[in-house]
Amino acid sequence: MAAEEGTGGKRRRLCQELPPGEDGGDPDLISRLPDELLGSIITLLPTKDGGRTQILARRWRPLWRSAPLNLDADFTGGNTTTGYDYYYERVASKLLKLLSAHEAPVRRFSLNLNCRGSGGLDRSIESFLQSPRIRDVKEFELYVRGELPPCLVSFSPAALRVLCVCSHTEIPSLTACTLSFPSLKQLSLVDVTISESALCGVLSRCPVLETLLLDNIVCALRVLSVCLETKIPSLTACMLNFPSLKQLSLVYVNISESALRGLLSRCPVLVTLLLDNICGARRVQISSRTLRSVGVSSCGYSSEAGLEELMIVDAPLLEMLIPRVPSNRLVIRVIHAPRLRTLGYLHDDIPRLQLGTMHFQKMVLVRPSDAMRSVKILGLLTAPNLDFVTGLLKCFPCVEKLHIVSYTQMIHKNNAKSYAPLECLDQHLKQVQIINYEEKRSDVSFIKFFVLNARVLESMKFVVRRDKCGVKWVARQHNKLQVNDRASQAARFEFEADCSRGSSSVVHMKHIHDLAMDPFDRSLCTCHGDALS
Repeated sequence: MAAEEGTGGKRRRLCQELPPGEDGGDPDLISRLPDELLGSIITLLPTKDGGRTQILARRWRPLWRSAPLNLDADFTGGNTTTGYDYYYERVASKLLKLLSAHEAPVRRFSLNLNCRGSGGLDRSIESFLQSPRIRDVKEFELYVRGELPPCLVSFSPAALRVLCVCSHTEIPSLTACTLSFPSLKQLSLVDVTISESALCGVLSRCPVLETLLLDNIVCALRVLSVCLETKIPSLTACMLNFPSLKQLSLVYVNISESALRGLLSRCPVLVTLLLDNICGARRVQISSRTLRSVGVSSCGYSSEAGLEELMIVDAPLLEMLIPRVPSNRLVIRVIHAPRLRTLGYLHDDIPRLQLGTMHFQKMVLVRPSDAMRSVKILGLLTAPNLDFVTGLLKCFPCVEKLHIVSYTQMIHKNNAKSYAPLECLDQHLKQVQIINYEEKRSDVSFIKFFVLNARVLESMKFVVRRDKCGVKWVARQHNKLQVNDRASQAARFEFEADCSRGSSSVVHMKHIHDLAMDPFDRSLCTCHGDALS
């Protein structure tokens, strides 16, 4: 009784300290946050969602008007029946009314439009873009279908911090060569046509650039007939300097070995690097005192020579190495990377892999050597084959998180009794994620080995087909996998339906640049369906 009174008294004191809701109900915890923090939350919301926060409570009404605006302008609607001009005028009118009612500056401006013909922009859109409220925007995203008017590319370049141009269109050479972005830190060019001189001009005028993404862009007169790609000439690449660049992504790019070597040598503080489906350069050699993450794949789209070998000679800070699919023709050599922590997806299609003194062929160790104890997170793409997986766990005995994308290749005889105790299972392995679990006999015996032998396991997650995950089905799996006899009584077992739309074995490029997250953990990924995958 005394305990109940003590608990009730503590609850009453807590409720007295919190402001009640406006309807006299439960305390409103979020209202305890300061106005500055609430404003920071509001400015990250899309325009419509930010405006709707005014209906939450009286206190929120002035917060919306004083928070920096996250403005989305969509001019892609309209049709020949109602008239495009009428639609553009109506959208522009609404946006101008919003700007006049909003007190704070515009933080981010996203413009999505269709450009019809070569006559430039509609007058109502041009009038909207002349508004002084958006001339000093810090982040500008441009999504265009059709011919790109020069006035859009030169949109307030001096104030920009972030610029994203995503469109099947051409950036005029004269305009691009005269642009200057003294404050630009993040540049993304996606599905853009631009001349070599214009590309060189833009990049050379970004003195503090930190993040660069070139994805599926076309350089005039340098396009292969079978694909879209960027041809970066050696002279251009060797003349570029990026003293502040920390993230570099080259996707579907045609670049020579000398050009790529010159480009990397002029990125003295580079932290993360993605080389995805590049061609022209057969071998890349990297030595960097600052590089912490590398993602790489071989070229699977071009008739020209793709990347065949990646050699990381000296990377003392390298933490993450992600061979992305496809990598079946790619030889990877890592000579010195003492801090390598995250590795994968490894699969037997990789012809040769060297990690320090360990040499693998088709992911089978062919030269005995010391184990690599720095690796804590390991991703594998494999059939349910205990010989393959336990062999790798001997090479990486300190793995704490194991992610396996399973595929059906053949029936493997997985006899758990034939395997000696493993340090990884006895002392280190805490989390296991199995993607594409199908309840087949080979799957069950494969997984059961970990259930019965992982002594410090904390959680095991299964990602299965959408039509699974019923209560009865999950209960049947618990019985088949002998969960009640698990080696770690604290282990949890979770089953979830696979709702992703992309390939199970593709690590999103954003995760290669994000050193704070586990790149293989599906529960942390919000990039499903993202075009930049």
